[in-house]
Amino acid sequence: MTNRFDSFENNPVLAAAKILEVGHWPDNCEQLAVFGEDEINLLSDHFQQLLEKNVFSQEEALSEWLYLKVLVKNNYVNLRKQAVWLIMFTDFTERFCNTLLLIEIFLVLPLTTACCESGLSSMNRIKTQYRSRLVTSTLDSLLHSFIKWI
Repeated sequence: MTNRFDSFENNPVLAAAKILEVGHWPDNCEQLAVFGEDEINLLSDHFQQLLEKNVFSQEEALSEWLYLKVLVKNNYVNLRKQAVWLIMFTDFTERFCNTLLLIEIFLVLPLTTACCESGLSSMNRIKTQYRSRLVTSTLDSLLHSFIKWI
C-alpha cells in the first residue's frame, strides 16, 4: 500500500495542492504574503505547454495570487474550500484570470483512475459470455444508463 501511494507524497506538483486548502493558510500577514508563490511558480512551469495555449502570464498570476489571498482571508476564510473556490470562479474570474486558470487546471486533474476502473467493471458486468455479441452502440447505451445509476 505504501508503494502505491508513495508518489503522492513525493510528487511536488501534487504537494502544491496545499495552496488550495484555505483553512491551512497562514494567519501572519508576512507569511501569507509569500505563501504559495513557490507552488504557483512550480505549477506554472509544470503546465507551461497547456498555459501557452491560453493567454497566461506568470508574473500576473503571482500578483493576482497575492490579492486573491488577501480577499479570501478578509472575506471567505470561514467557508469550506469548495465554497471559496466556487465564489472565486463565479465572481472573480476576470480579476484573477491567470491564477484561476492555473488553479482550474489543477482542480480538474484526476488523482485516481477509479472512474475508469468503475466503467471497466460495469462493462464486464454487462458484457458477459452470454452477451458477447452486443453491438457497440447497444453496449454504449447500456453502459451510459448503468453508470448513471451507480
